[in-house]
Amino acid sequence: FGYNINQQHSVIISYGEGFKAPTFNDLYWPTTISVYGNSYGNPNLQPESSENYEIELRGNYDNLGWSANIYRTDIDNLIAWDQDANLFYTPTNIASVRIKGIELNATATVAEWQLRGSINYNQPEDRDTGNTLAKRPEKSASFSADRNMGKWDIGTSWKAYSERYDTLSNTKGTAGYGLIDIRMGYQISNKLKAQLKLNNIFDKDYQTNTKYNQDGFNWFATLSYTL
Repeated sequence: FGYNINQQHSVIISYGEGFKAPTFNDLYWPTTISVYGNSYGNPNLQPESSENYEIELRGNYDNLGWSANIYRTDIDNLIAWDQDANLFYTPTNIASVRIKGIELNATATVAEWQLRGSINYNQPEDRDTGNTLAKRPEKSASFSADRNMGKWDIGTSWKAYSERYDTLSNTKGTAGYGLIDIRMGYQISNKLKAQLKLNNIFDKDYQTNTKYNQDGFNWFATLSYTL
């Protein structure tokens, strides 16, 4: 439900329900022993169900737009993989989860640059134990700047995430990290365009969990043709 307060401002109230069945691997993954971790499925898993509530306030002006969202999601029987007493990874149901937070977004045009930024803070909580859910950073932020100059376009992006826990018991975790990317493109003709993306330009060492290193500096060159 939305209501326009005036020409520049509006408020939106949202409600939704969700359902998620366990995957085949969640249910029947065979007992596996490997250097990457021992694991097995759980055929007794229950499906997830959720309810989401959100209030959003928006503002739109000539060269500036913004939004502020306050949200809450309640989940019953959240499916989450974690280690058991024998250090085997297996999925379990978390009986009651609440994720609440606030998100701020803004867009602006400054000196022909298209600017976008967002900040998100959330608390993903197991309501029975009070622990933070695994693999979910509580804080994140992003910023991008893009400009078109005739046949050329250039841009850069910055993304940052706070630390996160690897386990439901909150005993192991990974550090936060920030990444900077650069992109550029050239319109060779009406139908042909070349693009180059440079990702993680400072070759940041980071992990999204303690077992897997992520890519360092990497690049992609793309040539696209539009029919």
